[in-house]
Order: sequence, then structure tokens, then C-alpha cells
Amino acid sequence: MAPAELSPAAAPVTQLSKAAKPDEAATSAQAAWLRFVDEVERGERIDPVGQYVAKATWVGANAQGSRLARPKVDVALRDTRNGYSLRTGQQARTGAATDVIEEPCVIQYTDPCAPCYEGPGGCGGGGGLYSTFTTSENQGGSGYIRDLKLINDVNSPSRVRVTSSGYTMLDADLNKGAGGAYIYLCFQRDQNNVLNGAEYYYNQPYSSPSDFLTNFQTQNGSLTNKPQANTYFFDIWLPNQNPYPFWATQDLNAGADGDYIYSYQSKTPIVNNPAGGTTLWPAFAEIGILSGNSSTITPPAGWTKYPKDLNEGAGGDYIYFCYR
Repeated sequence: MAPAELSPAAAPVTQLSKAAKPDEAATSAQAAWLRFVDEVERGERIDPVGQYVAKATWVGANAQGSRLARPKVDVALRDTRNGYSLRTGQQARTGAATDVIEEPCVIQYTDPCAPCYEGPGGCGGGGGLYSTFTTSENQGGSGYIRDLKLINDVNSPSRVRVTSSGYTMLDADLNKGAGGAYIYLCFQRDQNNVLNGAEYYYNQPYSSPSDFLTNFQTQNGSLTNKPQANTYFFDIWLPNQNPYPFWATQDLNAGADGDYIYSYQSKTPIVNNPAGGTTLWPAFAEIGILSGNSSTITPPAGWTKYPKDLNEGAGGDYIYFCYR
């Protein structure tokens, strides 16, 4: 089957709204945390820890092609009653007032779960644990997921650079809180609209549009050394039209500090079983992006969380690919 071609008349991607986990009500501390992150991202506030930065922050590689890691601090180690200051070392273990990076804030006495509360009671440190789950459910037609693509926009979250014909976009920035490019994952359920990547155009082995998505993985690399996909895996491509189809790989931390992270998908249902014979991998019915301020966040029941933080080394949110 010939691949679907990118077209100027391609339908725009669908933007999905983010939703909090259904079993987790947003407390005032959680709402305060989200305001904190949004204000830092807009450049209206500075995170004293340096984990979150303004979206305008753009980091390039040094002459050796490497980038520095930005701090990654679980919210449990940040004091949500003191302007989201960092609790480190002895204080993180015992509560002793040592090794504290403080951020000035306005003391208030009315909301026991808000930052800088100094009245009786209170929610305690870490009360701002929060996660957001963006899902493909009830979007993009019906049937199993057949393909993934990435898109990015280096200037704004407007998503005006529509590059994936008929694909549906998960509205979850994979660089949330870390600066750099806006990066989004797109999916396709219709085999007639699967866009084949560079492997098709260069006569390399490629998956059939009729295959189902069966696995996902990431690998760390560098600016000049992108890892090769494992057997039965294919790059998740960033398609473009310039004016002919152009395919590139996408560093998930593009423009941010930290690791160079590349993503891959498997769409071959039969794979070798190390114990002998073959194993039929179940197809992905749905995919999702889980993001939040702790590595302990979990998706809704029935979902599997890929354990690699897609924002690893770059500060910002903890971001995970999920599937079911």
C-alpha cells in the first residue's frame, strides 16, 4: 500500500483538553502548585530550585554536543508551605532546618493548604502532589492505535504547524516546565491515513500501515549519536513538508537541558520470545501522557506507565507515556 502523503489540505490535528485524574480532587495546595508552575513558565516568577524555567529558556549543546542536567526534585522534597522551597539533605530526612533554599513569599493565615500559611494546623509539606492525564480515549475515530508521530513548535503552543495529515494530537507538552520547544505526540487509528517515515522512502524495512501499535520505548543518545532502533522498533518520526515530505527524529528534550531522549514504536505483532517460539504482543487500544510534580504519580486503573521520565535531566514536570 502506498503511503499517505502530506498535503497542504491536510486536516488539522485535534487538540485534546487535559483532565485531572478522576479519582483525585484538586486541593488548594495542588491548585497553588499549578499556578506556581504556570507563572514560572510564563516568566512571571522564578523557581528558586531551578527545576522549572520560563518557556522562553532555550539551551543549546556545548562544543562536545552535551548539555547540563537541570535539577529534578520530587514535590515531596519541596516545602509547599514556604513558597515551594527545596528541602534537602538532613531536612529532607528529619525535618531539621538545614540546607534550605528559601523563596520569599507573602505570609497568609486563611488557607491551611496554600504556600506560606502560618496559621494553626496546615496540610504539611508535599501537599501539592498533583498529576494531569491526557488521553486518546474517545478521540481520533475508533479501533486500535496504528501509528505515532511527533510535532513541535519552537515559538508558541498555537500548534499552527500542522504536519500530520488526519492525526490526532495529545495536548500535553512533552517539555512542560523545562523550556525549549513545544513537543506533542500524535496518533492515528486509520490504516488508510498512516504516514510512512524515512524508512519507506529510503527502501529500508518498514512496518505496514495495517499493523497495530504494540510497544513503545526510549533511548538516550547525544547530539551527534542517535541510538539505532532495536529490532522490531521504528523511530517515531517528526514529519514536515518542505514542500516535499521530510522526516526527522525528535529529541524529546529539544531546547531544554538534560538527556537527549529519542522515542521508538513497535508495530510488528509477532516478536521473538527469549524462552523460545514467538509471543503475540497485545495491541494498544489507547495511549496517554501522564505529567506531574512527582515520580510517584500513577495513571488511572487499567493503564500501564512506561517507567522512563520523558523530561529526564531537563527539570520541569515528570512526564510519562502510558498505554492500555
